[in-house]
Amino acid sequence: MEGGVRRSVSSVICGLLTVLLCLGMPYTQLLAAEAQPVDNQLTKSLIEEGITAYQQGRYDEAVTKLTQARTLLPTHSPTALYLGLTYLRQGNNAEAIATWQDYITLQPWTEAEKKANLPYIIVPGYLTLLIREENRRVAREAVLLEQQLGAGDPQTVAITYYRMVLAAYKLNSANDR
Repeated sequence: MEGGVRRSVSSVICGLLTVLLCLGMPYTQLLAAEAQPVDNQLTKSLIEEGITAYQQGRYDEAVTKLTQARTLLPTHSPTALYLGLTYLRQGNNAEAIATWQDYITLQPWTEAEKKANLPYIIVPGYLTLLIREENRRVAREAVLLEQQLGAGDPQTVAITYYRMVLAAYKLNSANDR
């Protein structure tokens, strides 16, 4: 069930962001309308190929292309946004979180990002949900590991800490409903 819940949170986030990105115009038109055009043809090609691969569900290829593009042009915010989405589709929440944490520090490259409030409200909100889900997953794994080790020293700190984290998460989740 938990895996299903985690996947649905990721799926909802991906779906909503994809809809927001598609509301304005196709990405090829978006590139043409950028406030700061991408000058390097190789970089532009990598970005287009990466986003196309993402849209067609070829996530490994999308990660490769978008990572290469980010290396060449690290300030291009749409590349960071799509790379985070791709990691999310792969179920790699840790990489999605790291990429989106970088994304929200970048200046929006396009007017569409600004108009949709992606770097200011939308992505930070989703980022908070992802971080919460990832923390919950890590805490549960730690508790399971401690339980597999069996009864140990009653002074063991790790299990107590993760039980407290898990209890706090459950309390917050109950309050959110």
